[in-house]
Amino acid sequence: MAATIVKSSTASSVSFGLTVEASMIISSYNRSVSSDKAEIMDHNGNIVTVSYYNQKASISISGAQNGFTHGAGAILSVANNATDGGAADGTIVIDSVTETMTADGFTTIDISATQYEANLS
Repeated sequence: MAATIVKSSTASSVSFGLTVEASMIISSYNRSVSSDKAEIMDHNGNIVTVSYYNQKASISISGAQNGFTHGAGAILSVANNATDGGAADGTIVIDSVTETMTADGFTTIDISATQYEANLS
């Protein structure tokens, strides 16, 4: 059953829950955007110029295995938000996949991926 959300106008952009991803039942989705940084110091040691470049996002997805078959190096397409905070249009590449099986639980997978600014193929 879908959640019923009741909110005020000050919380009009608040969202609840996750978008369904193909091949797994998502329990958590995390996306963190970062950039490399170069600084220039003057003769007094004060930073006078900063350049941010090579923006990318680290993505972590955890959930129950439901037919997921991709491995490291594969291009990943996600249904959940992959645009906020920058690195919005680039390709997402899987860095690692960890599958966990237990005697008394469902098989789960943890995916770590990097989203680059460039469109790669």
